[in-house]
Amino acid sequence: MWKWIPLITGLLLSLSVKNTTAQVLGLPYFQEQAHAGMNFLYDLEYFKAKKIFTTLQQKYPQDPAPHFLNALNTWWRITISRDFRGYDQEFLSEIDSALHKCAALEKKPGARLEYVFLMFNTLAFKGRYYAMREEWFQAAQIARKCLPYLMEGRKFQSQSVEFDFSIGLYEYFAVYFPEKHPVTRPFMVFFPEGNKTKGIALLEKAQAGSSFSRNEALFFLMRIYVDDEPNPGKALVYAKELVKRYPKNTVYQVYLAQTLLLNKDIKQAKIILENYQTQFEQLPNYDVRRYDQIHNWLTSQVMQSVYYYLGKIRLIEEKNVMASIPLFRKAEILSGFCVELDPIVKEGIWYYSGRALLAAGKTEAANTYFRKVHKDAETETFKAAASACLKGNCPTL
Repeated sequence: MWKWIPLITGLLLSLSVKNTTAQVLGLPYFQEQAHAGMNFLYDLEYFKAKKIFTTLQQKYPQDPAPHFLNALNTWWRITISRDFRGYDQEFLSEIDSALHKCAALEKKPGARLEYVFLMFNTLAFKGRYYAMREEWFQAAQIARKCLPYLMEGRKFQSQSVEFDFSIGLYEYFAVYFPEKHPVTRPFMVFFPEGNKTKGIALLEKAQAGSSFSRNEALFFLMRIYVDDEPNPGKALVYAKELVKRYPKNTVYQVYLAQTLLLNKDIKQAKIILENYQTQFEQLPNYDVRRYDQIHNWLTSQVMQSVYYYLGKIRLIEEKNVMASIPLFRKAEILSGFCVELDPIVKEGIWYYSGRALLAAGKTEAANTYFRKVHKDAETETFKAAASACLKGNCPTL
């Protein structure tokens, strides 16, 4: 559901700077309203969030921060239904407005910290958008523009814990992404070396002590401990905290279900997943059309993961082969509506569809999926398992 994106082309970054000198971000009224809007945003109450952020734009018409907040709000609308491009121009317009107004802060007395912070975050956010849309040249160009602000931002770490989040992400992903995506290695010669251990330590510090960036630090730590530094226990702690803070956020809820499965808490994972299945299947034509967040917060992007994990529970934990087959099929249909897919989920749908069909005695149909995995999958674990199945020697589930 959530594709890892290199930090050098931008990651969702924090929004407030502590200890600034009388700039907008340091004003109690601004911080109160920004927090309120972000609470609505993370609960996917986009219209309520936008109303608050737009009011801040009107109250502070020369400041870039309210535009950044509205861009963040629009970004989450894009995130949960990425195949829908109706919000792209609105997002880019807010980002460009923020960049334009940042320029006025450059020479303003006492505003250097805020200027560096907002320039880096806004450029990084724009780069993240282009990376998501796989417009790599634009993403790389913006990444180059980000670098001076990243380097200067290191000087302000002692003044604001919020910088720990952005720098921690850079330290981690500057190592992670070239490892996972070798095609990016030539670009990395232009950037400082990262350090995973240091990156995780800074993210831990940010989630414990930051204000606005705590949610994002929690989220990335959870994903790191699921995917790259496997520690299901730690991942579950962070997932529970996110859902506790924002129970309406379907992205957080599905990740909680995933971490529960990793910790073998099948009962609690089923409660979350089956609840969403019930809600989604009450929608008209849920299985033959794309749902984006205009229609419902349970988007096709979210629900293909829900059906995938439910299928795995039926197949592996409950040994109910026939019940798993239609769940994997629904996951596959919904994945066809989604532009950007998590390779683990996409390829898992293919592989476990094959395993379910094989267990049901439908060998040729199963082999079709195994051949697809062997030919198209990026995940070596799935490729190796599919190859073994084609030779009649499937691994034990």
